[in-house]
Order: sequence, then C-alpha cells, then structure tokens
Amino acid sequence: RYLLKITDFGLSKTARHELHVFPDDPDKMPFKWLPPEALHRREVSTKSDVWSYGITATEMYGVVDPYGMMSNEKVLPFLNDGHRMEKPSSMPSYIFVILLRCWRKQPVDRPTFTEIERELLPFYIEFETSHLEMVSDRLAAEKNEQENDGDGRDNDKPGNQ
Repeated sequence: RYLLKITDFGLSKTARHELHVFPDDPDKMPFKWLPPEALHRREVSTKSDVWSYGITATEMYGVVDPYGMMSNEKVLPFLNDGHRMEKPSSMPSYIFVILLRCWRKQPVDRPTFTEIERELLPFYIEFETSHLEMVSDRLAAEKNEQENDGDGRDNDKPGNQ
C-alpha cells in the first residue's frame, strides 16, 4: 500500500505554522502557483501551500497550464480582481468547491490540509468503491467473453455463422 504525502510546491522551507519570507530570485519561483501574499510581499506559509495545492489539483484535472496562456505579469492583477481558475469540465463540482476555498484571498480563510483531507475522504471512499465495482464488472465480462469463445465453436470460419 502507498502513502501519499502532501508537501510544499517549490517553496522548500522547514515550516510548521510560522511565516517565512523566501529570499530566492522571484524569476525562479513557480509564479502561477503562488498565492497573492507571496507575489505581493514574498511571504509564504503552510496556507500558501494550500493555495498551490488547489492550482496543482486543477491543473491535473484539466491537463492545462494554470491560467492558460496568461503571462506572469497579468496573473497578479487577475487574482487581485477576484478572478480564479475555471473548473475543468472533468472535475467534479464538489472538488472544485473545496479548491475555491483554497484560493481565498486571506490565508487565514483557507482550509488546512487536514480539513481538505477530511472533506475529500468520503468521496475517495465512494470513488474507490465504485472503481472496484467497475473493475469487477469488467473482469466478469472478460471472463464471460473468454468462456463463450472457448465453447467449442469456431465462429470465425465461414459457414459457422
């Protein structure tokens, strides 16, 4: 069994709940994944990682770059005007609702990773159950098909149709 761990997104610092100011060159930072407070004041915290998690999750569902072709220079004004990434068509609405909370302007208003996990767990269990049922149905259909193919009839030869 695998254990998934959530870590920071390019802002490698040892942090618990304290705030850090990153000294790195901003040109080398994952600009489109950074929250407004990091872009404005170069401040990062675990709540910055929550923002970045939301961007990454949306990117994975939509298989798109964050904010499309928007240049880095336009992202901050876009965010300051209250805009956020759009929901990918393949993303369930309940997940997008959680991600919208990850993108709240004030870090204190964003959920913690523990809260995100708690909210996603029931859906994960439901998904896992339905996925197992789907796999089980598929395996049963394949087994049935193999049994029918091996019934002694040669359905591919002319005259046996």
